[in-house]
Amino acid sequence: MKKWYLKKRYIGLIIFLILLIVIFFASSDKVKALNAPEVKKINSVVSQNLKVDGVAYPNSKILVYLDGNFSKDITTDPSGNFFDTVILKEEGKHKVSFKQTYKGIESPLSQEQEFDVDLTPPNINNFKLNNKLPSFSKEESIKISGFGPI
Repeated sequence: MKKWYLKKRYIGLIIFLILLIVIFFASSDKVKALNAPEVKKINSVVSQNLKVDGVAYPNSKILVYLDGNFSKDITTDPSGNFFDTVILKEEGKHKVSFKQTYKGIESPLSQEQEFDVDLTPPNINNFKLNNKLPSFSKEESIKISGFGPI
């Protein structure tokens, strides 16, 4: 009778351990497929710094492709948000797209976004200063005093 009781106890313990293992693996992170990351619209004309931000799977890597070539990767935060800056070196029309990876699973590329890069600084000769005071202003004089070289 004692042996039967011990066997029954061990069987119960084994079943309990098996259930724990099944519950643990059932609740673990199992990603089977990923969508392309959601990226905010990019301005149609940008300067040297292309700011990108969006949402993807938490703690995944976002791969940035500029004109079809890999440019850089960005890691999402625990909420899935990401933001970063891509430095642009060439003027003209460009396209950017994104994909995400997580534990060896890759999403398809996002839809390409087109933009123009303008790296030409403004010409100061094109600016004209207007020396007229607005009608609501009034003239006052001020006195500045202090120590030091003038």
